[in-house]
Amino acid sequence: MELRTLRYFDALARELHFTRAAEACNVSQSTLSHQIKHLEMELGCALFDRTRKRPTLTPAGQIFAAHSRAALAEVDLGIRSVKNLLAPPDDLRIGVWTRFLLTHVLPRCLALADKRGLAVPITIREMAGSEVLEALESNQIDLAIASEVPATRGYRLTSLFVEHLELAVPPGHPLAQRRSVRPIDLHCMRLALLTKNYVTRGVIDQYLADAGAVPIVAAELSSPETLTSFALRASLPIIGPKGALSDMADFLKVPLVSPVPGRPMVAIIREGMSMSNVAGEFVKLIQEVWESSQNESTEETPQ
Repeated sequence: MELRTLRYFDALARELHFTRAAEACNVSQSTLSHQIKHLEMELGCALFDRTRKRPTLTPAGQIFAAHSRAALAEVDLGIRSVKNLLAPPDDLRIGVWTRFLLTHVLPRCLALADKRGLAVPITIREMAGSEVLEALESNQIDLAIASEVPATRGYRLTSLFVEHLELAVPPGHPLAQRRSVRPIDLHCMRLALLTKNYVTRGVIDQYLADAGAVPIVAAELSSPETLTSFALRASLPIIGPKGALSDMADFLKVPLVSPVPGRPMVAIIREGMSMSNVAGEFVKLIQEVWESSQNESTEETPQ
């Protein structure tokens, strides 16, 4: 069974039209038809029902289509991985959806990359959380940077750092004068939080649940900008990543303790792909700049 035959079959299984499938494979219709018949003879069963105006997959064809498609995807992934290993990429495309990284960390990383002579152009794209992994799957980006994703088959994760969460309260709120807040202090407290589709919200919910704290979620907002504006006007505390809250001058920041909650940030590539040298160097830059920013923050904190 030849690889090209599997590609012919996959094209026809997708198009369900001999002419379009042949065009997609850049072969004649007779060549494609002959190869499909040869494949059916090799398997000992019909893969397509040709009794209708357009071919349709038989039950055996549906099963074979799922497995052959997965096999072709693995082969293509292996080819790209070997090419990345043997020859440096033309560029590095990074998808990011974390605001603090985009506004504070990555600009410094780009400047350092240029100063240290990283050889290829680096493009950074801001993306919504749901778009990052989709872009990685469709090969629109080479590297994704996001909060922790489930360690399911299909991705390789490289830990970058853990970003601590803290409480932000409007002036005049009862918690505004506290030096620190424990999770149990938020029991029955009215809060404004992001919606549950955010990874950060899951971290917050788990942090509170572990302490037996059940807050009153007075508002759930679908964007950080809306959350900030609403919470300030409604005089509601919010919980968020320390870096993201640092620019919110209208709120007072109160550390969360016992324990300090955090969300892990990771660099993500497709499973089976090797991280290019340039991507690996840029990941090290992110870790270096993050550590430096934390040291600066510690030095600026009044003792």
